[in-house]
Amino acid sequence: MIQAVIFDVDDTLYDQKVPFIGALLDVFADKLPSLIDQTEVYTRFRFHSDAVFSLCSSGQWSLERMRIYRIRETLKELHVKHIEAEEALAFQTIYDQKLQKISLQPEMKLVLDFLAKQKIPLEIITNGPTTHQKKKIFQLGVTQWISPESIFISESCGFEKPQRQIFDLARSKLRIPPENCLYIGDSYENDVIGANHAGWQVLWLNHRQRSAIKESKKIKFYEQRSFKGTLEKVRSLLQISEGECDKTL
Repeated sequence: MIQAVIFDVDDTLYDQKVPFIGALLDVFADKLPSLIDQTEVYTRFRFHSDAVFSLCSSGQWSLERMRIYRIRETLKELHVKHIEAEEALAFQTIYDQKLQKISLQPEMKLVLDFLAKQKIPLEIITNGPTTHQKKKIFQLGVTQWISPESIFISESCGFEKPQRQIFDLARSKLRIPPENCLYIGDSYENDVIGANHAGWQVLWLNHRQRSAIKESKKIKFYEQRSFKGTLEKVRSLLQISEGECDKTL
């Protein structure tokens, strides 16, 4: 039985591709191919960001170095051979400005409203710099449903997804068994695997329709392949008996 629901932020509560593509076109339009697959480019940007995030959070890399690296590597795949550090940081500045104008996905607002009416405890677990993530959470207006004390940001916690410790830390406030927690997130590597290893149930909001990674250990998850219909999926999960699952890898 699901007794609490915990959310990711980036590309879960809002569509992160919109500010990313906007900044990319603003800064690099003259260097990009005439036609690009925007979803694929955004996905590769997330890949390169996730690949070095632990180096940044551990202090081995500065935040600036990570931000330069991830956009450079993304553009290399579009055959943009090199960009100066100043260009990469100019992109980040525009990207940050556009992130200050993000809005909650309408379907996710319905989910939050529904869960609040059901008096289901709600939390957030998100990776990233504390100040940066707090700004996005404030812009989305999420604190009308989730109190600041129930928001767990990796930089503040000292742990990051998919590490089990950040899930355990969030659950310690809820004081409910792990199998009664449902985590909703878009990243298979960080959200599905991380929540699974913590013993939680997980709904993979796979609206980018990515492929799951097969592991030696069985990974159980539910899957929703678009924002539309997420409310109905969450409603149904609240009725599903413990142990049932859409998919196992």
